Amino acid sequence: EIYLYQAYFDRFRPTANLTKWREQDIKGSGLLYDLGSHLIDQALDLFGLPESIYADLAIQRPSAKSIDYFQIELYYPSLRVIIGSSSVMANSRPVVSLYGTNGSYVKHGLDPQEASLRAGLTPLDSDYALEDLSMAGVLSEVIDNSLQNNRIVSLNGAYLEYYQLIYNSLLSGIAAPISAESALWVIKIIEKAILSASLGQRVNLAS
Repeated sequence: EIYLYQAYFDRFRPTANLTKWREQDIKGSGLLYDLGSHLIDQALDLFGLPESIYADLAIQRPSAKSIDYFQIELYYPSLRVIIGSSSVMANSRPVVSLYGTNGSYVKHGLDPQEASLRAGLTPLDSDYALEDLSMAGVLSEVIDNSLQNNRIVSLNGAYLEYYQLIYNSLLSGIAAPISAESALWVIKIIEKAILSASLGQRVNLAS
């Protein structure tokens, strides 16, 4: 059983770029909406809706005009989910870590698809989105009363497959890979996070 799940999407951008709308003081800007939406969606897809939420939101950099730091705790009966992002992480934290009764899994490094695309590769190239072994996750398991560590190379991401599903949904009317209801819950969690941070306390999802 999993008792703690942590996911972080960090960057090192010590100076805000106010020419970008995401960093301006407007509705929908800031890391909570930009990156938090992805982390929240991932958590809800894995574990479902939490019972309550606590959030810490901040504008830390002197040049920043929108939220550039957040940490959100999602509370389940026995599970705790912690997700967050910072703009001043020169050495990023593990992107994903899980801890439970049989051991743990810790993963550094983001999905390499974006880096591959920026390098001019396409999903049709054989070396597209290949993960460097140094970034492979470490699975630590207790086997025969001994803790054993093994690297687990991630499966290749599939942007192409995702957008093909979107295309099929638009043309054929089949279910989209992400439902409108799922997107709505992500927005609701973001709004609850903003409420929690303003009150400085944990808030129930149902309230």
